[in-house]
Amino acid sequence: MRKIISSSLSLLVVGAMLLANCKGSQSEVEPQNTTPNARSQNATESANVIYSNWITVPAWAALTNSANYIYYRYTVSGITQLDQNMLNQGTILMYARFDANSGVNQMPFKRPWNRTPTSLIYDNWSYEARPNQITVTIDPETNGYVAPVGAQVRYILTPGVMPAGRKGNIDYSNYEEVKEAFNLPD
Repeated sequence: MRKIISSSLSLLVVGAMLLANCKGSQSEVEPQNTTPNARSQNATESANVIYSNWITVPAWAALTNSANYIYYRYTVSGITQLDQNMLNQGTILMYARFDANSGVNQMPFKRPWNRTPTSLIYDNWSYEARPNQITVTIDPETNGYVAPVGAQVRYILTPGVMPAGRKGNIDYSNYEEVKEAFNLPD
């Protein structure tokens, strides 16, 4: 009987030590943000959301394709959190606005650029994400387009699957709703 009590007591002590170690190792760690314009928001109900400030595009690179058609690009680089795992399993959102007081558009989008009595010409905005960078492309429907001066872009990265619950019902095309849901500063 004494042996059983001693063995049971030993098991209780070992179990308590294991439980204490498990509880002590469950602390949440904020991800490191090495991009100067990136921040993280640790939201309840969601994974860490990584987002940039609004980035004013200093200059668009004008490129010509094989048909002599001009399109424009700008690359945001140095996004260390945008790794292959984020590309494979995360959610990448990209937004653009034309000044601090204008509406915000989720990419990809198409907006009227030039209206004439006989036609309406659009510029088409899209982005491509690769490890450590996002390239924004403006593809106007005609040559003669002038890329917008002062345009701003912003990325939002969510590791893993988008959350369920309250955050799972977000309309990601509605920037104000996204901003509120993830508590993003402007």
